[in-house]
Amino acid sequence: MANLDKEICPVCNGNGYVLSGLSVYQCSYCDSQGEIPKREASVEELQKMIEEFKIHRGILQGKIKQQASKIAELENVLSIQEYKRKALS
Repeated sequence: MANLDKEICPVCNGNGYVLSGLSVYQCSYCDSQGEIPKREASVEELQKMIEEFKIHRGILQGKIKQQASKIAELENVLSIQEYKRKALS
């Protein structure tokens, strides 16, 4: 069962250890537990997260527009091919 009072350690990603080159070190941030007590994010952290999400949203919206354009182009090609096939029949 998940512990609602803790969150995954951001340093070791819940592993309890950190890899550095060929060496393995115990995570001192979470005392090798993989979890840290939950805390409320600061206003600055929340603003940074919002800005990062806005950047990602913009990137995704650009990709959606590219894909929509490709779909429209393929639908146009399909319509032309169907028209030619009907004309030749």
